[in-house]
Amino acid sequence: MLYRKVKDLIFPAVGMGTFKIFDVNTSDPEVLGIRADIINECRIHQMTLVDSSPMYGNSERVLGLSIRDNPKDFQIATKVWIKGFEEGKKQIDNTFSLLGTNYIHIFQIHNLVDWKTHLPTLTNLSKREESA
Repeated sequence: MLYRKVKDLIFPAVGMGTFKIFDVNTSDPEVLGIRADIINECRIHQMTLVDSSPMYGNSERVLGLSIRDNPKDFQIATKVWIKGFEEGKKQIDNTFSLLGTNYIHIFQIHNLVDWKTHLPTLTNLSKREESA
């Protein structure tokens, strides 16, 4: 696997998006088991960069359930995609909750929606993580 270094973090050059394949019914154990198998195959093949977004339906929740046994094995990328400061903070907090983690390696502003509002929030979030 080819890797890239960003600051002190090393990422695989190939990652997996969760757009349609992880937007599934969260109450069906068989469906969730298949997604957990996909995540396990990604880990086995060192494809540990996974990307999601609140706009992908249930994808963040399903990804969180799929990595819950070994979240530290993955580099997580997701997005904020909403207008407004309070709405953005709520969406960011909800993302952490759905993913079941206290860290996100790459937080993107999807399509630059309200980027001037979200950039300071995300910058302060990264500073808080660095001091932890």
